[in-house]
Amino acid sequence: MGTGFHPELTGRQNIFINGAVLGMSKGEVNKKLDEIIEFSGIEGFIDTPVKRYSSGMYVRLAFSVAAHLEPEILILDEVLAVGDAEFQKKCLGKMGEVSNAGRTVLFVSHNIIAVRNLCSQIAWLKGGTVYRVGETMPVTEEYLRQSVRAESYDDIPRLVKILPDDPAFKLLGLSIHQEGKEGNIVVNGRPVNIELRYKVLQDTIGLRVYFDLLDDEGTLLIRSFHDDDVDAVPTLVTGEYISSAIIPANLLAPRRYNLCVRGSIYNVRTCTGDGITIPLNVEASSRVNRGYSQDTVRSKLQPIISWQTSISF
Repeated sequence: MGTGFHPELTGRQNIFINGAVLGMSKGEVNKKLDEIIEFSGIEGFIDTPVKRYSSGMYVRLAFSVAAHLEPEILILDEVLAVGDAEFQKKCLGKMGEVSNAGRTVLFVSHNIIAVRNLCSQIAWLKGGTVYRVGETMPVTEEYLRQSVRAESYDDIPRLVKILPDDPAFKLLGLSIHQEGKEGNIVVNGRPVNIELRYKVLQDTIGLRVYFDLLDDEGTLLIRSFHDDDVDAVPTLVTGEYISSAIIPANLLAPRRYNLCVRGSIYNVRTCTGDGITIPLNVEASSRVNRGYSQDTVRSKLQPIISWQTSISF
């Protein structure tokens, strides 16, 4: 994409050169010219030499040219790394159109959401070699599992010991329970109890413990502090504490999450560095009448919503 652009020529002139390279006549390019310029969003600079374009403007024009001049193979390398959200959305839509028209799109990206939306087959490159090839969902799930710095549940005691020292706070332990059983494999039809044990080393205003729940793409879904329901900023006095949070039944979807716990002082600092991150694996509950759809449900949270249904004549 953008191959053959001459820096001394204007955007308009480079459009015609690219068309000629693809074997198109001037008349054929002229038919698509207005559409190319409008899609790029740089109408006011189309007669400016491309050497004066920003990197974003250059990629906008290059993508627009490549997508509209109907090449048999379209190679796109991190095209979504520039441009605003609106342009990125336009790019994804256009790539889908090109692919649906039967032409080949080779899309190189670290944007997992875009890859999942666009590609049916992917190749994962790792260390300069092809690491895995296959259908999009299983390959990206494995990629994300390896990318997220989540330790195993059994590693919690070791992780607690290597947390950075803080003069006011020390995390002593983390545990997950469901109906009396401890572990990080739970079902979504029952409440999940997250318990934090910690020591306050000196009386501290605004000292808080909290957890983040993230999906396998690193998107923050829930952040909950132990004092969320308190009006004033509390003071914790010196001593050992246990704080428990209950995630209600039928909120989480059957999928893997990452649970990160930390301690912090409001508007001052985080006391535990990056905290502790472990996987939380949620399985489907037989109590929920969704068995027929579990394999296709991809929502990140899956609460039971109250519905009322009546017959209307």
